[in-house]
Formats: sequence, C-alpha cells, structure tokens
Amino acid sequence: MGYWINHGINITGDKEHINALATMLTQPRPKKLNDEGDIEWSREEFSFYNILPPPEEMLMSGDWWDQVGEDWRQANWECYDVPAEEFDVYHPLSSTGVSVKSSLHIRLSTKYDWPVHIFHDLIKQNPYLQFNIWSEGEESEAVHIVGQAGTSSQADYEAPKSHADWMDRGEGDNCWCSNYDDPSDWYPDCPKEELNLYKVELTYTHYVKAYSMELATEAITTYDNGFDMPSNTEIVKYAIKPSSLTVPVNAVDSE
Repeated sequence: MGYWINHGINITGDKEHINALATMLTQPRPKKLNDEGDIEWSREEFSFYNILPPPEEMLMSGDWWDQVGEDWRQANWECYDVPAEEFDVYHPLSSTGVSVKSSLHIRLSTKYDWPVHIFHDLIKQNPYLQFNIWSEGEESEAVHIVGQAGTSSQADYEAPKSHADWMDRGEGDNCWCSNYDDPSDWYPDCPKEELNLYKVELTYTHYVKAYSMELATEAITTYDNGFDMPSNTEIVKYAIKPSSLTVPVNAVDSE
C-alpha cells in the first residue's frame, strides 16, 4: 500500500505572475517510451519535471525510465520509489489547476519520500510570488515551508489532528470533512448535519394481463415475493412513484 505524504501549496501574487507559473507547471512532460522507442508526451496538471527537468541526454538515451532515472529523481526531487510515468498524483482544488485570480492552490501526494527540496527550488525560481507549503505524512510528522522574494525557510510541526486545527490554519476546505463523503472518516469535531427522518408513501401501479382480478392480484403478489406467477398472467407495466414526502416527521408519525 505504501506510505503517502500529502502536500498543499498555496501561492499568492499578482495575476500575471500567477498565470505565468500555472502555464509553466502544466507544460507537457515525457510520459513513456512507445514501442518504436520514441518519447510520448503528456500534459499534466502539475509536474516536478517542469520545475527541475533532467538532462536532455538522459531522456534521449532512455535512461530516464530505468535505474539511472530513478537515482536522478532521488538526488534532485527526493522521490525515488515511484516510476517516472506514474510520479505525479495531483488533486487540483479547481477544475483546471490554472488560476485566473491572484492565487494558485495545488494539492498532490508523493509516495514514501519528502520532496521538499523541489519546493525550495520552486520558490527560488519565482521571486515575485509568495508561498505557503505544507507537507504532511500519514502520521503526525509535517513540514511547513514559507517563501518570499526567492528565499525560503522550513520548520517541522505536527499535522492537523482536528477540524479546529484546519480552521486555525485558515484551510477549512482541506479538512477531511471537505474531502471525504463518509462522515465516519471525519474528525470527531467536524460539523455534521443532523439526519432527517423522512416519511415516504409510495403509490404502486401495475398493469397485468389475467383472466380475473384475483389472478392479477396473485400475479403481482407472487412476483413481488420471487415466486412463479400463475399461468396465463403477464405484467405489462410495473411502476412505483412517490405520492407524498414529509420531512421531518415527529415521533408519533414515525411509529
């Protein structure tokens, strides 16, 4: 299954520089070698390749996809175990990952390793933008990187352990309750809506071919209970539709 590290990258600055960075980060990168030995390129929503690409000769020789490439990624990206063609696991907060505003938000996960060096490179390359980066493992260990004017600093901290922790950090949208549909996956203090009790009345309408109403009724009863219908009977139309919905109902109505 592996050990995953989740990363949140929040970048602010003027719209022109934000869009320039978004354009750079979404350039095509080498995806794989085809059967003819040619490189197939793929446009990604985010790729470390576009921050710190490998030497061109490593791609042209095919070394990028073997141990040489893995060693290079470990030394330069600090991510070794994931193959190049599967490296980036990106979960954008927006549908495109490209901001038309004065901020850019990126979420991604890496397996086993902490590629914090590449984040410092990203900050150094973009001196006109401000960076706030959180990298958090599956346990409580976490790293916070801030950057401005091309310089950065890094500090260890404990990852959020509650909804309140996410709110204090100003990232309520990144809390588990905003990313998982099942409330059982949430923190105990995540706000939960109370379940409503619905009273549902259904109208059953069936059209049955039969010699008599009694046989038609028997046909529906046996059909609903999974038994064979009487001979010479046939259900032509079987429909169920709600006739009334009431919410909520009180304790007396629910009994």
